[in-house]
Amino acid sequence: MIRVLPALASLLLVCALALPAAAAPDEVEVIYLVAYAHNEDAEVDRKLAPVRKALETLGFSGFRYISSGKWTMGAGDTRSVRLDSGYTLQIQLDEITDANARLTVFLSRPDKSDSARINLRIKPNAVVVFGGTDYQQGKLVVPIRVKYP
Repeated sequence: MIRVLPALASLLLVCALALPAAAAPDEVEVIYLVAYAHNEDAEVDRKLAPVRKALETLGFSGFRYISSGKWTMGAGDTRSVRLDSGYTLQIQLDEITDANARLTVFLSRPDKSDSARINLRIKPNAVVVFGGTDYQQGKLVVPIRVKYP
């Protein structure tokens, strides 16, 4: 039995090394929230609870929920939505790998007088906050999460 254990351990190691790496999914769910970040008060809207920790790193005392949504997207897909704030949010999913999703995010006013664009790499199920365009007495911010199946 003592001789069987090293042989069994070697066999398990060979089998583990032969397993293919996790393949990147064909589609992911892109979830976004839009919030108004401000210093008018210290209230944080309850609808923002799932991303509160990420928002609190921005240095604002209060956050108001504006809107949210989610899209199932594959590499090369682009989606856009006109927000209640008058801005347009556009997200393009450039690439999906097993390690992260690469997105291009664009936030703009209808007249394009104020806009922000960024390329992001987001790990599966992590939250990244994008934004910084002026809005009322603060900033418009967009926490984004890419949910892998």
